Amino acid sequence: MLSTAAIVVSALLAATNLGAAVMFWFLFHARAGRSEAQSQPNTFSAKQRSQTSNTDDIASADKNASKISFSQANLSTAYPQVRGAFEPSVVVVLCLRGNDPFLRKTIEGLSQQVYGDYRILAVIDHHTDPAWQVVQSAKSELGLSDCQLEIQELQNKSEICGLKCSALIQAIDSLRSTDDYREVIVTIDADAVPGPHWLQRLVAPLCDPMIGATTSNQWFQPTGLNFGSWVRSVWHAGAIVPTAILANPWAGTFAMRQKDIIDSGLIDAWGRSIIDDGPVRECLARLKKGIRFIPENLIINREDCSLGFCFSYVTRMLTWSRLFESTFWITFTHMVTIVSMHAVILSWAVVALAFNTSWCLGLGQGLLSWPAAWCSFLILFGAQWLGYYIVKTTVIGQTVQAHTDEQAVSILGGRPGAPGRNLTPNNFMVTLIEALIVFAAVPFALAAYGFGATMAIFNDKVKWRKIHYQVRGSDNVQMLDYQPFARQETSAGQHQHHSL
Repeated sequence: MLSTAAIVVSALLAATNLGAAVMFWFLFHARAGRSEAQSQPNTFSAKQRSQTSNTDDIASADKNASKISFSQANLSTAYPQVRGAFEPSVVVVLCLRGNDPFLRKTIEGLSQQVYGDYRILAVIDHHTDPAWQVVQSAKSELGLSDCQLEIQELQNKSEICGLKCSALIQAIDSLRSTDDYREVIVTIDADAVPGPHWLQRLVAPLCDPMIGATTSNQWFQPTGLNFGSWVRSVWHAGAIVPTAILANPWAGTFAMRQKDIIDSGLIDAWGRSIIDDGPVRECLARLKKGIRFIPENLIINREDCSLGFCFSYVTRMLTWSRLFESTFWITFTHMVTIVSMHAVILSWAVVALAFNTSWCLGLGQGLLSWPAAWCSFLILFGAQWLGYYIVKTTVIGQTVQAHTDEQAVSILGGRPGAPGRNLTPNNFMVTLIEALIVFAAVPFALAAYGFGATMAIFNDKVKWRKIHYQVRGSDNVQMLDYQPFARQETSAGQHQHHSL
């Protein structure tokens, strides 16, 4: 009786997990498909605009192009990879503390955007910060002028908000103090390497006045055998599904009109917040504007991490969720259900196999045979494994479609001009080893989920970028210590995120 119940419950939980992964796949593919059907024949390009000589014709064409863009934005789909009529002036703000391993590539990607009027503003924590030399060197090597890439040192390090919030406040204040007004403020993390149409896709939906912000997310793509990186990737494969469906803002790829930032009171909220994307939804609600998620702008993150850092990362992410998202308690309930069920089934399976007999917590013989226990185990953990590959295939497929072959191979970790092993692995042993690592990472990802969600409830101190904060609420933050970021040599697999 218990054997049957265990298998049925395992199957129901497995179906729920797989259903969420399939929903994620459908969300991405349905939007991309509708975009391709609608966007290509209706784009009013810059070239067409230049060929229109009559002023009234130009105004009419602009109006029609705007209507087309509204339709596309409502679908939250991809936008045509050509220069369009809606191209507001943009500043891309890059807030830095420490030398991220891919910082040089991030700056290079930003300098190669297919976009007209945009500039980059890097706000660096301290002039002795290792990121300062990297940015200066990249600026010189890429031949960028001060107008194209401006570098500022963070002046006011407020003790009642996060460093990145201080940097963003300084960036906007500096823009407002000059004549160089920028319609749209874009933020990007130092570990995000953008493709050439990243900025265009991100800004395009803002042609709809009811869309207050656009965002996307990241995918952790391990590049080696570092187990912590795989555990984080497996956990994030589950976390990214509700993030995409609910369009939760992520500052690593984010755009918002400067006027809306000011009118919504977001600057004041940043002055009391530990993170910059946390108060965005609440502030936009005051203007009755929504957030649009851009699937095509998913960032591939190839940084490695240790298992200890993975647990710390998950705890920090879920702490932000508790502070700023009303859905946290749904997340916590989900964690308790999923983790406890997996733990019980795994324990039964291990003990039943060890004794090679029927066993069930001392309740008698015949209640749960070892074949039934391992059947439940394979159903539950197999569904997590399969769900991971459904999400991964969706993300990588989207990346390939949104970039040229050369760009996709480079972004996913291969060598330009050569087949990317992470893109289309054709080596059976490589594929098999990866599959086994993912399966082994599932229990650890669940452990990180349970540990992180539990700690998030009681956690009032956070260590972030080597700085300790006391966080008693979403608007009650105290920086406990500060010192400039010191260069630290790290072994392979120990990289950490260093953007503010």
